[in-house]
Amino acid sequence: MKSGHLHKVSFDKIRYANCWEDADVLIEAINPKKDDVILSIGSAGDNCFTLLSESPASVIVYDISKVQLFLIELKKASFQALKYTEFLNFLGFINYDNREQVYQKHIRAIISSDARGYWDNNIQLIQKGIIFCGKFEKYFLSYRKWIQPLLASKSTINKFFSESADEKSIVKFKKRLSKPILKGLFSLFFGKHVMGAVGRSPRFYDEVQIDSSKYLLNKFSEFILRKDSYKNHYIHFIAKGYFSPVLPHYARKENFENIKNNLSILTLKQGYLDDGIEREKGITAINCSDIFEYMNVEQIKKFTNLLINKCDKGTRIVYWNLMVDRYLSDILPERLSYSKDISQILTEKDKLFFYKRFIHETII
Repeated sequence: MKSGHLHKVSFDKIRYANCWEDADVLIEAINPKKDDVILSIGSAGDNCFTLLSESPASVIVYDISKVQLFLIELKKASFQALKYTEFLNFLGFINYDNREQVYQKHIRAIISSDARGYWDNNIQLIQKGIIFCGKFEKYFLSYRKWIQPLLASKSTINKFFSESADEKSIVKFKKRLSKPILKGLFSLFFGKHVMGAVGRSPRFYDEVQIDSSKYLLNKFSEFILRKDSYKNHYIHFIAKGYFSPVLPHYARKENFENIKNNLSILTLKQGYLDDGIEREKGITAINCSDIFEYMNVEQIKKFTNLLINKCDKGTRIVYWNLMVDRYLSDILPERLSYSKDISQILTEKDKLFFYKRFIHETII
């Protein structure tokens, strides 16, 4: 945000190769209609493509990072140029050895010159599969290599994801996790210093006032007690390195043709979300991701005032809280209504265990 801390963060490399917010929750919250003009944070683009699947009037994407926009553009071109199985192969959902040839033959000519220059110079990322090329994804790779083997064996992990873990195995796992040396390693690896340096950015923690490693350990412990946690494809990627038993929403076969047919209503622009709110007309819904995590109270007030001054009544605003409590409706309760029931239901459904809550608000 112009009014936040993101101007202090380097965006010269891909930070997120996948969107780490639950697209199924997002699509249920916004519930796009044919006349909706949706403004969204770009990130890795997955959730923007998810919004296209419901055929709104338009989806306008803003992101401060040129590189993240190059990633979204590459994914967009993959929808445009490839058939479904080719699309999965090219992005990395399926093992494949010929991605550079696909890029040269089908993709390269239909992306912008700036994006072409970036991907020509980073062809190794395409060869590996672009869903693995982000800093955050590489952080999970380090976790699988160094931390996870100390917590559970490969057979234990495989068993967990093949069927719901029984009470005995959960108790055993939690006892193992509570051992001082393993608890210390978990705390170190998921603490703000290591995660900030290796997985995210130290600036992302400027507003965090809690012990992030303790928070994540508690959230993870709660997660493994969930009845259907073994079916969670996001956690499957973290623990095993690939998505299963289902793919992210935008990559599912039943959504492919709708997204492909709606690519013309997707617009990509470099800038802050503030810029999009100021410039774009007729916005009816906004996906703010977790940007308020990086803004102090005064900056939140400025953003909220901009929002209610530029957007019409009925505009829906959705976002996530991670480790910082933020409600825009607390700033201007007379102009913003917090949808408590919807927010609580979708928070319970959220497949990303590390978020504290999902929030749905409406301008009144």
